[in-house]
Amino acid sequence: MQVLGQVLVLVSFGLTAVVAALAMAGVILDDKVYVRASAFGIRSAAWLNGAVALVLLHGFLTHDFSNQYIASYSDSGMPLLYLLAAFWAGEKGALLFWVVVLSIAGAVMSRRIMRCEDTKFCGTAGAVVALALFFFELLMVYASHPFEIFLTFQGPADGSGMNPLLQNPLMAVHPPLQLAGFVAYTIPFAFGMGALVSGRSDGSWIREARPWNLFAWTMLTAGLLIGGLWAYLELGWGGFWGWDPVENAALLPWLSGTALLHSSATERRRGMFRRWNLFLVILTFLLTIFATFLTRSQLIASLHSFANSVLTPYFMYYMLVLIVGCGSLLAWRYKRLAPAHRVESLWSRESMVVANGILFMVALFIVLWGTLLPKMSESPAVQMAINSVIDIFNSVTGGNASRLKEALVVGPDWFNKVIAPVGLLILALTAIGPMLPFRTGDRALVRRRLGKTAILAVVVALTVAIVFVLARAFRLSGDMDLTLSAAVLLTLRGLSLAGVYGILGVLFASWVMATATLDYFSSVRLNVGMTGHSRLKAAVSLFRSNPGRFGGDIVHIGVALCFLGFAGAAGKLEKKDVIMEPMDRMVLGGSDLVYVDTAEKFVSKGGFASVVTNVLVYPHRKPLPEKVLSKLRAIPNVVDIDAEQSPEVILRFKSDDAARMFFAQAFARTVMKKDLTPVRIDHSRGELYLAPTALGTLKVLPRAFLRYMEELKVLAAVVGPNVIEVRRARGEPMILARCSDKDIFRSIVQGLNDDDAPPYLTTAPVKGDARRVRVLAAGVGKMMRPEVRFYLNFESPTSEVDIDSGLLYDLYIAAMPGMGSRAVNMSAMVNPLMTWLWAGALVVLVFGFALVFPARGNQGVPRRKEAG
Repeated sequence: MQVLGQVLVLVSFGLTAVVAALAMAGVILDDKVYVRASAFGIRSAAWLNGAVALVLLHGFLTHDFSNQYIASYSDSGMPLLYLLAAFWAGEKGALLFWVVVLSIAGAVMSRRIMRCEDTKFCGTAGAVVALALFFFELLMVYASHPFEIFLTFQGPADGSGMNPLLQNPLMAVHPPLQLAGFVAYTIPFAFGMGALVSGRSDGSWIREARPWNLFAWTMLTAGLLIGGLWAYLELGWGGFWGWDPVENAALLPWLSGTALLHSSATERRRGMFRRWNLFLVILTFLLTIFATFLTRSQLIASLHSFANSVLTPYFMYYMLVLIVGCGSLLAWRYKRLAPAHRVESLWSRESMVVANGILFMVALFIVLWGTLLPKMSESPAVQMAINSVIDIFNSVTGGNASRLKEALVVGPDWFNKVIAPVGLLILALTAIGPMLPFRTGDRALVRRRLGKTAILAVVVALTVAIVFVLARAFRLSGDMDLTLSAAVLLTLRGLSLAGVYGILGVLFASWVMATATLDYFSSVRLNVGMTGHSRLKAAVSLFRSNPGRFGGDIVHIGVALCFLGFAGAAGKLEKKDVIMEPMDRMVLGGSDLVYVDTAEKFVSKGGFASVVTNVLVYPHRKPLPEKVLSKLRAIPNVVDIDAEQSPEVILRFKSDDAARMFFAQAFARTVMKKDLTPVRIDHSRGELYLAPTALGTLKVLPRAFLRYMEELKVLAAVVGPNVIEVRRARGEPMILARCSDKDIFRSIVQGLNDDDAPPYLTTAPVKGDARRVRVLAAGVGKMMRPEVRFYLNFESPTSEVDIDSGLLYDLYIAAMPGMGSRAVNMSAMVNPLMTWLWAGALVVLVFGFALVFPARGNQGVPRRKEAG
């Protein structure tokens, strides 16, 4: 099958070269026959490349490890989903995926070419797609072949497997969505080049490209958002966007593509921004290639980059050809692309589109600059140039700015501070723009509409700000024993620039939602008056008849909801890398987070050991229910309880011996029984032989055995010196515990054999008082279970965080267990409004895809009256 794959790749490569030649011949000779022949050829290439993909997939599914790529990214134990995802997990598969998607897109586009009467326009578009496909097939043939086999032997018995970080359902869909978004931008680029070569200046290419623009933008948006969700759930750092260089590279074409969506809609309606739109479509396509190049170039260090890629020079030459060729074409047709109309008023929708485009370009420059600056500033020439500017500045101003001696590094804090104001301005324009007319209009009407929505937004923002300040102050008053008024003043004084950005984000997001809602529902009301339809029928009818306008309103609402999630980051609370022993607690966001214990298991099918940390979350200083307290009072020999530090309760016993026997029994019930299984009990000698319950765990985590030993030593230290001897038994991985006190031994055995659930979760001694024992009450609060997985075949563990999501905030916990120790390294965060981010993302994606192939027709659409 590998030989078949190699043959198909070569045949497809040759066919694509012929298709490109036919399309270019059709353009030069102005002959429709050649152009239509190229359209048939691109369809054939799609079938061939589909067959190539099926051959590679067959190799993954049948575990054909004679293929180097298959052996590197899969193993025989991987589930079906991840075998499919392994297709694009590496560079070679990603290239093939790009080729397959582009050839399918070209085949769909060929239907338009077959019906086209403008040979130069459609022939150029087809040639551009074929040449782009030819470039990526050239990479597969000469640099990164997906069917390369082992030459000296038949391949390993089993493959290396996929990185555990990628074995996640979200990562199974994030790369193909993002890559498909990159690829789809080739088609609008091809139509734009067709317009330049053919001399079309009527903007008709915009209509041809619009569904492709929408499709590419939505796919790329989906890829970015799902990648952010994966980072939030999988990496354990509590964020969703870390300004990683490869993340930034994928964001660049999204920024220019979003600007293109808005300005192209204005060109369709008013014949404006013709040069600007051609520049944007060229820039967006170029940035998709740049993003792909950056991932493979080793210019930057990133979690997402491909190591040891040989494709860097190919992409550099390709980008150079694109820049020179497209720049020359744009300059050649520059005069012919004069706009049909110009911006007539500052308070018009066209002027907002101009401002929108400028801001998106500013954001693009900031992201590009921050991404490349660390690498550029490594160059001695760049350092010399920067130092020259610094010297001139110092000589003119008399300052003492330091000269650059090493590479400049910018991190997430820099990006957040610099990009936040630009994002807020874009959001403000999103609120104002739809309220303004094209050209000029009734300014009094515009002011009334803006005033209504602005007042509503201000009310919402003030309400959210007051609730936020009061909630934060209430928590401070409880944590620091302050009055509420003093806590409010302390909160206001500590309000940072991020807090101001957060309030502005809520304000502008509320304004966007108010604007979109007013536009939609006023149109629904008008439609009901004109047609007599029900409100629901009118709402559906409006969306179907004018999806560009009303679907855009809903997408803007989704964007505003996302910005609420971004704004919530200003109120984030976090405690990171806190070392905790059992029954230690941290107070965060009005809750007590109490570390209970860890639990281990070995998942043989996945080849990993799972270590789960149990954390009890309980409202800070909330009294325990009487029902829980009564169960604790009923424990034999308890004479008093102290529940002031709930959910922890201190039990006082009649005597020291009673307390020790209770502790031994409780420790056996809650700690020993969880990790250890009695193999042999010798009552006459007071000996216990204990084996680890999860024996398979020791294959991956041999030091876990030390933790079991440490637990028993804790018990030995509490019950008294020389009472319990703990040592490792000979031979099998077992622990021998020898107890000289019969009452203590009996208590331990009773605890190990007791199957009833106790009214406590775990126990610990009280230092300096042998009659008192600390217990953690059971049946209260919420148990959260962050997890860490350690794999047999991979050195780096993966973090599976636990998140308690709500409408107002997420409680986010990650924990790394100590190797051979009872302690854990815990990080906990309160992330406000995160649910709104993912809800907004869902709205954007659902209605974004709905706009790609909207229902036909514009009948019966009530339009706002516009001057001119």
